[in-house]
Amino acid sequence: MDIRLARSGLVLAAGLMLAGCEVYDSMRESIMGKDVPPVCPRVSVLPEGASLTKFLPGPGRDIIDIVYQVEISDILRSCEYDIDDDTKAGTIEVELTFVIAAERGAADRRRLAAFQYFVAVTDRNKTVLNKNAFDASVTFPGNRGRLTWTDDRKVSLNIPVKAGQSGSDFEIIAGFQMSREEMEFNRRQRARRQ
Repeated sequence: MDIRLARSGLVLAAGLMLAGCEVYDSMRESIMGKDVPPVCPRVSVLPEGASLTKFLPGPGRDIIDIVYQVEISDILRSCEYDIDDDTKAGTIEVELTFVIAAERGAADRRRLAAFQYFVAVTDRNKTVLNKNAFDASVTFPGNRGRLTWTDDRKVSLNIPVKAGQSGSDFEIIAGFQMSREEMEFNRRQRARRQ
């Protein structure tokens, strides 16, 4: 197949999808009215904090020195508004569930990955309004060396909103708590992949 023809087909398909979205939005507004439910705050993971590689203590940084590696593979989110009809102020209740991909390293002897992840709420100016860290641990059962783990504990956030504010005025940022050396290791790994 001609690559130019395939690209043209993709561009046409993307254009039709966008047109379909606009039609859907206008139909939804005509059916539901302008009072469409407000948006949830955006959730993002810091690129340098999306994964954590834990090494044995000491200077070794080879593959045989890795105890475990964890990565945030997904964050499930739900939110609910509680707004006073008169003042138009209130709160946004956000609930997050973290899904972590974990892998044992060659240096692991405990079949355990123990770590912390953080959740921060920022405003439009990227000012941190609130930040909390959460302890977590993943046990590798049997001979499993790799698994996907969902934290049963839900992270609940209560974000105050003033009149005229919505979820789009805030961002929730997550990542692993780590040392400066661990963050530098992540930066070097990312630079190699680019």
